Amino acid sequence: MRVTAAMDSSPEALLVRIFNECQQTHASHRRHLKDLVKSRRQQDQQEFAGLFKRFVTPIFDVMKKEPAVERIVKFVASVVTFRDENAAECDAFLEDFVDFLLSAVDSSNKSVRYRSCQILSEVIMMLGEDTEVNAELWDEMTAAMERRIQDKIAGIRVFAARSLGRLFSDDKDNSQYRLSLQFDPSPDVRKAALLAIPVLNTTISDIVSRTGDVSAAVRKAAYSVIRDIPIQSLSIRQRALVLQRGLLDRESTVQVECRSMLKDGWLTRDCQKDPLILLKLLDVETNEKAGELVMQQLLTEDCMGVDNSQSLRDYLDHDGTNEGNLHSAYLSLFNFFFIGKIRFMEPEEALYWRTLCAHLHSEAQAKSSDAAKSRGAQADVLEAVAADKAQLLDSILPATVAEFVTLVEAHHTAGSSQSFVSRQLLLLANVLDFSDMASRKCAAASINNFLYQWTSPDRGPEMTGDGIYLGGGKEWSDAFVQLAKKVHATPDAFEEAMAQAALDLGKVCREGGAGALQWLQCLATTGILLENLRSIRQFPAHVMETQEMVDGLLIPAANHLVADVRRAGVRCLSLYCLSEEHPSVRVIRQLEEALIKSYGAEKIMAIKGMFDLVMSHGAGLMDSQRASHSPGQMQLPLLQLLADILSDQHDIYVQEDIGETESARSVAAEGFAKLLLHSKRFPELGLVRSRVLSDLFRMYFDEDTKSIPRLGQCLSVFFHNYASATPEHKRCIAEVFVPVLRKEWPGLTGSACNSHIAAIRKKNASHLSRFMLELLKQPLFSQQNPDESADFAILAIDLAREIMRFSSRKTLAVKAYKSALCKVLVSLKFLPSRQKEIRAMRALLSLVIDEMAGEKLLLKELRAMAAELKSLDSTKDETIGNDELETLLASLGFLAEDAPPEAAPAKTPRKPKARAAPSSVSSDSSESGVQTPPKATASVARSQRNCKTVAMERMQSIRATAKSKMIDFESEESETTSEEELESPI
Repeated sequence: MRVTAAMDSSPEALLVRIFNECQQTHASHRRHLKDLVKSRRQQDQQEFAGLFKRFVTPIFDVMKKEPAVERIVKFVASVVTFRDENAAECDAFLEDFVDFLLSAVDSSNKSVRYRSCQILSEVIMMLGEDTEVNAELWDEMTAAMERRIQDKIAGIRVFAARSLGRLFSDDKDNSQYRLSLQFDPSPDVRKAALLAIPVLNTTISDIVSRTGDVSAAVRKAAYSVIRDIPIQSLSIRQRALVLQRGLLDRESTVQVECRSMLKDGWLTRDCQKDPLILLKLLDVETNEKAGELVMQQLLTEDCMGVDNSQSLRDYLDHDGTNEGNLHSAYLSLFNFFFIGKIRFMEPEEALYWRTLCAHLHSEAQAKSSDAAKSRGAQADVLEAVAADKAQLLDSILPATVAEFVTLVEAHHTAGSSQSFVSRQLLLLANVLDFSDMASRKCAAASINNFLYQWTSPDRGPEMTGDGIYLGGGKEWSDAFVQLAKKVHATPDAFEEAMAQAALDLGKVCREGGAGALQWLQCLATTGILLENLRSIRQFPAHVMETQEMVDGLLIPAANHLVADVRRAGVRCLSLYCLSEEHPSVRVIRQLEEALIKSYGAEKIMAIKGMFDLVMSHGAGLMDSQRASHSPGQMQLPLLQLLADILSDQHDIYVQEDIGETESARSVAAEGFAKLLLHSKRFPELGLVRSRVLSDLFRMYFDEDTKSIPRLGQCLSVFFHNYASATPEHKRCIAEVFVPVLRKEWPGLTGSACNSHIAAIRKKNASHLSRFMLELLKQPLFSQQNPDESADFAILAIDLAREIMRFSSRKTLAVKAYKSALCKVLVSLKFLPSRQKEIRAMRALLSLVIDEMAGEKLLLKELRAMAAELKSLDSTKDETIGNDELETLLASLGFLAEDAPPEAAPAKTPRKPKARAAPSSVSSDSSESGVQTPPKATASVARSQRNCKTVAMERMQSIRATAKSKMIDFESEESETTSEEELESPI
């Protein structure tokens, strides 16, 4: 773009020269800016402003991004925002030019809108802090950019987002800007809005949310913004979320940006390079995963100095005598004097030492393995590095196993407040050496203390923890099992130790004098034993018989008065059945009773156990083992019992003991999702498959599912994998498409419904139909036959038959329902190889076109579909008889009673009283089923319309009575329409 003019000393010639040179390079902008300002002050302000606008106007015609134009835009913005001692003059020129730009931002020409928004954005971004802008002009700029942020051109929205970020104010409504930041379809717009947004207490949550954006560029930009935010300005949850998302991101560029934020921003600037301060700010007791990721990252990149100046021995304040040879008989006496000198750890300290020791141990092993594979000097170097790592690890760990055991027991005895620390210390057993007998005896004695300890000192009559696992949680129990397996390393030693503990703990329970906490301790120990059995054959029968355990402990626990004990008993019974090759009848009866009669957490545990047994043994074996003479629901197949739970709409119990919300329906839905994914292994699932799949679809779009995030995530993963697994799964989805949509659509059953609720249900039904259609169009994982994933013939026939099913219904809800079905119908394609389906669909489609005669837009699409089907039909037959249609539908698997008839039965309205009653002959003939001959009907009609005058009088009488009878007719139609008519086939 080159500006030409006569070469003289006029202001116009000066502008020509300046604009031409500023297009070439940025280096001359500062010099020409001074010349232009000097020229502006030597002439009239209005004349210069008009001349300057005339030179800027050609920029608006260039839509393409060219370097010359971009340089001119930068220069124009710098001229407009220039400010010196003559502030009033500069502000007046600024406001005048901004008014000029605002008049162009709403132009119908996209190029004009683009360049005007670009220049205005540059002007806004270059405004100094001391620049005074009229409040009205400021509001006009904000309103104009809010309009342009909704523009259809993404580039225009980018400049609008940049401008609104500078114009952002907490005192005004910024909803449109926040919506663009969150939901704009263009990643460039979201990135521009993110980079321009000011960091305030009210905007931090918006910035953090973009760390989960679908675009890697936006996520990277989010971490570059968060790097400048002090870690104290974020909540604990936001800190953990940012780190987990960034360090586990699938894009390496995002990981690099997150690591830079962690090291240069949070660790160095905010935590003075102290990892313990960083871990404390993360609250690792709640966000353990985030703390582990941080430690692994810092240790991998060697971002913190590790030496032997500090170790776990600092928490043991004693004279350093070797207590490793103490026997178990003296261990309790040793602990009595020694625990009083323990310095308790903070949660962040415990996590720090555990991850540090695990890292040093893995590094030493890796270097030793590499040294063994190498030769010469390289092997010597690797061996030296491995030796240094091992030596540093030895200097950090307690000197003896006895000291380690004492440290663990001291924190465990301190109560639930130190449960996290004691678990971290238990995990240190993975790096300890238990090869000598004295160490194993010392650790075995500590294990027995954990097993036989009834309660903690801080426990009152109420139970703490989840009441299922040893130590109050699954994580603590798993850490304990790791220690026990390492100590009892000989074959069957672990099982014998757990069985002996269960026998001793169960003695009081069998005698009848045990409390609820004693029952729970015994069941937790028994659960550890049963969980780690691969088969019931591994059960140490010489310690305790399995029948003794079931009859004397597990079944009494399942019938206990306390609900927590019953839940733990049901869990142990399920684990026992899983270890059996053929589940025992008595145990299955007990589990079935808990499934039917219990509620709340006990019912949830029974459902989980039943689904595990079905996955392990199969539904057929489970049904064969159940008692056939059981009354009531017990006579139903097991999968049908579980499906009844899934269909229970009155399930309102919610469990929050483990930090997650779940109900009986959500657990049943998760179980059926697993079964459906492996449906080939469970042929019995065919009895309830359609019903279950329909319920799962409806639950996925139910408002109550939002309160159970685990269920929503589970169903999201399930549906996409289920639809792409096999063609059979796609056929199952097609079978439930119409029934699900019919149940979700409001107003079809004749029941009254609030208008607001009806609108929500209709919206959910529309979303559900689109979602199911997307699943059907997904490609299969194994594309052996690509046509299998594009076959919608059966679904199209179902939709056409459903439309004709409601041909006699004329309500608004039915009309909207049929329109929605037609929209889905016209989007389906047929394969040329499906000739039978094409012929049947052509016949049905002609009926659908007649039914939807009032919908002009749909009729156009339906006729286009009919023309396409005609081109695919190899017979090119224009007509098809009703008998042939019924035969064709029957051959395709449709029942004869479900096939649509020749004509839909029309509902006859009540006849007006002014009309003459029909003759007795015709009435008798109609009651007897004999129809009036067509010739007689035609002659009567001709006699009534023998002239135009008679016809006009009859039309006037109809119009006179129609208005008075309309309300009665509509009420009569709604009364006569019943759910039975809805379900009856045509």
